[in-house]
Amino acid sequence: MRIVPGLDRVVLDHEQEQLAHDVGFKWMQVKNSHPTTQRGQYNRALNYHEMVTEKAEAMGAQIAVAIHFNDYSYVPRFDDFHDGADVGGNIEVKHTHHVNGHLIIQDRPRPAERMRDIAILVIGKSPVYYLVGWMPVAMAMQPRYRVAWDNNYWVPQANLFEMKYLKRSEYGDNAL
Repeated sequence: MRIVPGLDRVVLDHEQEQLAHDVGFKWMQVKNSHPTTQRGQYNRALNYHEMVTEKAEAMGAQIAVAIHFNDYSYVPRFDDFHDGADVGGNIEVKHTHHVNGHLIIQDRPRPAERMRDIAILVIGKSPVYYLVGWMPVAMAMQPRYRVAWDNNYWVPQANLFEMKYLKRSEYGDNAL
């Protein structure tokens, strides 16, 4: 993985990695998910073990964001209905293992208060994650980022705001 200046690097310790794995695995059990029954799964080519890994990496990314904001007691939670933020009061965490991956926002109905959330793109693989940048969800859901064939919004990394500007922004007040 290339190291890009300006990216915030977070390294999980062994306990945090175990927590991410445990919550990711529990998520799969609770949802009774399996590649043959998972219609909502983004990548249907994954086998069961890969699906657990994908969910565990997403939980690790959430832990990394919480650590970035000095919350070392954070525990990821299941939120099938997306009625709450992933981290803090207003943060959606989006993880990808693709170094040049986009911030992807799913096109689905959202309560008005969730439209005021911000999304943070995290890249990397446990235990090392990089916080690439952030963007308000409402700003990301603009026609210029719409990907019709995938029915969602893809924001290139170059269009994201640097993490150092989040606390200074009007959105930073609710971010942990």
